[in-house]
Amino acid sequence: MIEKDNQPAKDSDNSSPPPSKGRYPKRKPELDENGNPIKGKPGAKKGHQAFHRKKANSKNTDSADQPLELTGQDIPTEEVEIRPDFSDCPECGAKLVHSKGRDHHFEQIELVDNPLLRKNYTSEAYRCPDCGKIHYGQKPATLATGLLGPKLIAWLGFIKGGWRISVTGIQKILATFGLSVSRGYISETLDKCADSLGPAYNDLKEALPSQKKLSVDETLHRENGNRLWTWVFRAETFAFFAIKEDRSADVLVECLTKDFNGLISRAYFSASRKPLRLFPFLKTQFYQSYLRRDLKFLADHLEDLELREYGAKLVTLLNELFAKNRLWRQLRRPRNLNDSHGPDFEGEDLEGEDREAKAKTLLEEMRDLAVRLKAAALDCPNKKKAKNIAKRFLDWLDDFYFKFLTNAGVAIDLGPTNNVEQAVRLVVMDLQVTQGTRSLKGRIRSERLWTVIASCAIQLRSPFEFIKDSVRAHYCQDREYPSLLEKDK
Repeated sequence: MIEKDNQPAKDSDNSSPPPSKGRYPKRKPELDENGNPIKGKPGAKKGHQAFHRKKANSKNTDSADQPLELTGQDIPTEEVEIRPDFSDCPECGAKLVHSKGRDHHFEQIELVDNPLLRKNYTSEAYRCPDCGKIHYGQKPATLATGLLGPKLIAWLGFIKGGWRISVTGIQKILATFGLSVSRGYISETLDKCADSLGPAYNDLKEALPSQKKLSVDETLHRENGNRLWTWVFRAETFAFFAIKEDRSADVLVECLTKDFNGLISRAYFSASRKPLRLFPFLKTQFYQSYLRRDLKFLADHLEDLELREYGAKLVTLLNELFAKNRLWRQLRRPRNLNDSHGPDFEGEDLEGEDREAKAKTLLEEMRDLAVRLKAAALDCPNKKKAKNIAKRFLDWLDDFYFKFLTNAGVAIDLGPTNNVEQAVRLVVMDLQVTQGTRSLKGRIRSERLWTVIASCAIQLRSPFEFIKDSVRAHYCQDREYPSLLEKDK
């Protein structure tokens, strides 16, 4: 990126542009004792643990010849026997006898010719010879979804929202399987899928005001050339998406209501600061990761010594605060012997009172760092960029940046960084493919599919199974609607 007015180039490390927008720094090659570049070998590096599928256990055969275990994978299996094309021994001419204990086993997973199955139902008519009335059998519940069955409808919704495939792309996929349908019919089918997700979506909407903490962000959304905004509310166990016409404070009041008593984590910019002045009931913490990028931008001013030293000093203090916060959060969680924290986790072996004492010490050290950070920020050079940083700590109370220290007991997962970016990335990548929505129906469809797919990812659940159960509950009515709040209770 081009530098302007002797300013450092803005990239993903010191500003908001994504990594794809800037130049990747060229890594200097490592040199050997003779000064020659050391060429790295391709493949896994030293210390990397390889992953191998386990072989099925068998007492009669060598485990190396056994098929692979596909634990938790429901794949239909076809047994194929391979026999010699002769019955007599080529060596001596004796009759061959099957030696089962010496069998060799091989495995291959292949596509079936066509994963679609057409079912032609005939409702046979039975006439009563006495009264002449015609009787029919009860139709299967799955016929309620129309031409496409509930499992296929769920799969189309899943690949639309989860794989970011356009309607035209879905049309081509179905054509590959021999099914030719119009794009309009595919859109109607996707609307059916979205209708079935309505109860789960509305449950999360009603649950938003009762959350203890929420990370909130918004990103631009296009609809027929109009500028809309996709709002993302990231709770502890789910993510909620809502497409609105603006990014004002009214959206927060609409979604959270004035009964909201939790804490909001947001980025520091004008649109996020205005609600705090209009609605005092909103308790907010600004993301320190965004503050670090602004400070890193100052530290990159190579030609301005004062700005560089000022930014570098604050970045050092902030990095130390981040490191202690990460260790503190690990100590506050129950110890998991199967979890590898890395070599920097000093309290890995601590238990009980020692663990709590170490966490308490770290909390006090973080609070001391916060005081030092604010003092260093206010002691700024007479430069406009530095004064803007100092003004943040003058205009806003300490806990707007350090709420995770003053409210340590609210939730241990409350940290100084932004945990909503992954959910926002889902939306941004979808819009790069689909170019936005075209109608209110498309908007509703996107909101619900994004919400279900992102929430299932957080809860380690299968989004396809969730959508499939929702479609059957809505149209076939042979089960209850699944809920995304089950693990939040």
